[in-house]
Amino acid sequence: MSLSRSDLTEEVLKREYVANGLGIEEIARKYHMSDEPISTTLRNLELRLTRKDLTKGVLQLEYIENLLTTVEIAKKYHVEAAYVTRRLNDHHIERFLNKTFRRRATLSLTPLQEELVFGSLCGDSSIGIDNNTKDKSCYFEVSHKIVHVDYLLWKRKILDDWIPFEEPYKIESSCYSDRYPRFHLYAHIYTFVAPIFNMLRKLFYPNGKKVMSRRILNQLTPLGLATWFMDDGGRLNSTSIGISGGWTDSELIDLVNYFNERWNIIVKIDRELHEKGRDLVFNKESSKKLVSIIMPYMHPIMMYKLRSVI
Repeated sequence: MSLSRSDLTEEVLKREYVANGLGIEEIARKYHMSDEPISTTLRNLELRLTRKDLTKGVLQLEYIENLLTTVEIAKKYHVEAAYVTRRLNDHHIERFLNKTFRRRATLSLTPLQEELVFGSLCGDSSIGIDNNTKDKSCYFEVSHKIVHVDYLLWKRKILDDWIPFEEPYKIESSCYSDRYPRFHLYAHIYTFVAPIFNMLRKLFYPNGKKVMSRRILNQLTPLGLATWFMDDGGRLNSTSIGISGGWTDSELIDLVNYFNERWNIIVKIDRELHEKGRDLVFNKESSKKLVSIIMPYMHPIMMYKLRSVI
């Protein structure tokens, strides 16, 4: 007689699993059903889960759908984390293949995270679009040269509950092809997709191109300002610093007015330096004022940008 899903009552499942010693995969095959509902029922019955229960289907459920880490899975199934990692690799299970992120609709940015995100978006970071989602959901991403990996890890620590992978960062490479090709390694992190990043995409990329506006600038705190400087700022000479960005003339005017009105800092636009990408110039007095604001938030590895100015 052929058995079906309807025959697998809770009592039958207990008998098959405990008394007969069948694993989830064996029970699923016997009753012509998938692994996931069996795993869920066993968990609801509070039966002890073991190594034999870590089938491919269960791993996919726990790792991809339930977003458990390898350590959490190991603890739940009473195995070593290395065993879970090996099984994931054996089954070619990757949580976010091609950046298909699980939505975090209910998660909101903390004030600290928001400060960091705004400062980073004024600098090198960006809001990407996940084309694998129907509504083109957005995510936040950060890349820094591998020599500045400690700076990136500082950002990752602040954004930790938003990061959808366990390793500290991903590695990317870029090739600059002028006369002689040059390769650079970058450390890279990205977040879950979430509605908050859709809103930030509209704010920072209203027409598909990144902009700088007074509305954005007004969100910057001292931490955000420091993050922006660590991304795009630098020393010009022994007394002055500057910030680059490739802004339009109208954006530069907004920036000059912002620093004057918000921070009482006089900033100049050096047209010669503007051609070289160093748009905003702070003289000796202005540099000291800016440094006094951002110094408490500067990461040690980025202090070279203030060398001889402080």
